[in-house]
Amino acid sequence: MEPIKKKRYNKGWENLKPIKKGEVRNPNGRPTNAFCLTALVKKELESQAEKDGKPLKNKDGTPKTWAEILASAIVRQAAKGNPSALNQLWDRTDGKVPLPLEHGGPGGGKMQVVVTLNDKAKKGNGNGNGGEHNT
Repeated sequence: MEPIKKKRYNKGWENLKPIKKGEVRNPNGRPTNAFCLTALVKKELESQAEKDGKPLKNKDGTPKTWAEILASAIVRQAAKGNPSALNQLWDRTDGKVPLPLEHGGPGGGKMQVVVTLNDKAKKGNGNGNGGEHNT
């Protein structure tokens, strides 16, 4: 007896229409900084740092930002030998070290690819129906 094949589709698809050439469905695009955590963090890092309600100042009297405080903290931790702080400094200043990848065979020659099929793969997807997919 042949299994009943169900038609699989999303019920909301019948109302969809393809986009016409030159048509713009969202003319204004995504709103900039509508809620962007990165933008909020950057804004806070650029703001004036305070401790106990009093602004923190540099040696020359200019106000300190939170970014300056964090940068000096990372440098101090790296100077003490903190490996995580050292990695952060090296990655931020010199860039991450690229990993060398070999895209070829031994000695840069051609790569050989061998594919071996087992009995289930030769018959289809393993359910014995020659590759048809039933759910």
